[in-house]
Amino acid sequence: MVFDGSGSVSLSFLQTMIDTLPFQMAVLDEKGVIRMVNEAWRVFARENGLQGDEIGVNYLEVTKWGAQTEETARQVLELLERVLKGEDGGGVVEYPCHSPTQRRYFHVHINGFTYDGRRWVLVAHENVTAEVLNREKEELALRRFQKLFTHMQEGVVLHEWIRDEKGEIVDYRIVAANEAFAKYTDLDVVSSIGVPATRLYGMNPPPYFDVYRRVFETGQAETFETYYPPMNRYYFISAIPWEDGFATIFLDISVLKQQQKMLEEALKQKQFFFRELQHRAKNTFSSIAGLIGLMAMDYSGEIQEALFRLRQDVVAMAKVYEILYHKGKEKVLDLGEYLKSILDGFRESFSRVFEHVEVEIRLERVSISSNRANLVGLWLTELLTNAIKYAFGQRQQGWLFLSLKEEGGQIEIEYSDGGREKGEKAPIEITAKSSSYGSQVMMMVVEELGGYQAMWRGNGIRVLFRFPKKPEDEEATV
Repeated sequence: MVFDGSGSVSLSFLQTMIDTLPFQMAVLDEKGVIRMVNEAWRVFARENGLQGDEIGVNYLEVTKWGAQTEETARQVLELLERVLKGEDGGGVVEYPCHSPTQRRYFHVHINGFTYDGRRWVLVAHENVTAEVLNREKEELALRRFQKLFTHMQEGVVLHEWIRDEKGEIVDYRIVAANEAFAKYTDLDVVSSIGVPATRLYGMNPPPYFDVYRRVFETGQAETFETYYPPMNRYYFISAIPWEDGFATIFLDISVLKQQQKMLEEALKQKQFFFRELQHRAKNTFSSIAGLIGLMAMDYSGEIQEALFRLRQDVVAMAKVYEILYHKGKEKVLDLGEYLKSILDGFRESFSRVFEHVEVEIRLERVSISSNRANLVGLWLTELLTNAIKYAFGQRQQGWLFLSLKEEGGQIEIEYSDGGREKGEKAPIEITAKSSSYGSQVMMMVVEELGGYQAMWRGNGIRVLFRFPKKPEDEEATV
């Protein structure tokens, strides 16, 4: 260090030293007059349009003037007066000092010291704008989080572990909860905080203790649905590891469960009525066939023969109906086998028609859910019924072709029938606006399966039907 002849620190050395510091610094005498400033102080003064370096200016009086209108200046004044009197060693006050173009914040550090029997004060202004703006952002984010936390529809609860003297986890307690917690549990938030869960919920171990501990120890969140008997409620809970504890986000799904139960009951009733309808439909076919048989006994010749043929047609349709609706009881089935069973049913029931028809089938093994298979069965039944009525109705010789394949996630069915001579015209797309009932049924099936259908008409008909395979088609091995 550099000393003068009296053993004191050289003023030039002291000036050089404080000039290296980034803060705006000034040394005040016991009256608050500025006696020394550093280079950072002089630069700040020039940048803000001040004349000179302010040596000789009474900093105390300037502060008094500012304290008349500004709260932070009043705080600085009170601290400065205490330090000058030796009543306070020093302190820090944060204050704004905005320029025309930007927001600025500073810390003023005021510290007193005694030298050579006199009281001196060191004032240092530190620019803390970046820290203050970052703090404001953090506070804004925290306020937004608190607002979200408070107003979320889901119950949100933060828990911390309670450990024994060996450090083992033995219980947990709530450290924070939102309003939805009270709504879904009928527990008061304030009185619940800090209470051990064993006492709060009246059970040991506390609710879902093993699940929450596993979440904490593995660091993996878990979601589960549960019925909680003490509150007679169903909950959907997500548990997430959090510091030395865990967080839960939950919903009361009791109403949803009640609605689900009602839907299940309604579905059971629907299934019962559907089975009853199937039974009645089967009986209706039998009754109609019986009545036609009785009527035939009253006639002879061509009329009797026609009535017996009609009776055979009704019996045939009854058999096709049974294949169509009773085969689909399996969850997932082979669509190729299912379509073949429908076609075989028609061929057996209408053998007198199909004995003159050349049938070719190319059916690959394709798995599909029974519900979707039933729709495809309806589609094929309409085509076969149409073929019996028109293409083969007069026992003319003809042909029928049916193929099935799966490619690129698409299921493709091709069907064609007609007389001996084959011919084609331009493709005609069938829509739900088609006049015939059968065409409308087919198009509704196409739309339900999210597919595409094109038709060619000539000496007969050719139909191409494509639709996408769905995940439920692979739920079981066919």
